[in-house]
Amino acid sequence: MKLRSTLYLAAVVGCLVALGALASGCKDDKKPDEPTPTPSVTASASAAPPASASAAIVMDDDTPTEEDFEEEAETTISGTNLEDELTKIEGELK
Repeated sequence: MKLRSTLYLAAVVGCLVALGALASGCKDDKKPDEPTPTPSVTASASAAPPASASAAIVMDDDTPTEEDFEEEAETTISGTNLEDELTKIEGELK
């Protein structure tokens, strides 16, 4: 019977420690005297659906892909200069 109460006490203490850790990490860093900015709405912005922050990261079109370099690779790399081009590319990556 004593073992059961000890385990119960350990579980309660563990939950309280976890709750305290969560509560200490949830502090509001905003100063109370700063006014909250209100978003301005324009005609073009109201017509478009709102985008989430993760969608903005995913929709980055400036990242080069394999297809961007495919045509250039077909014209500059041949069977005779393959090793030289590979060494050159590996040197650029280092």
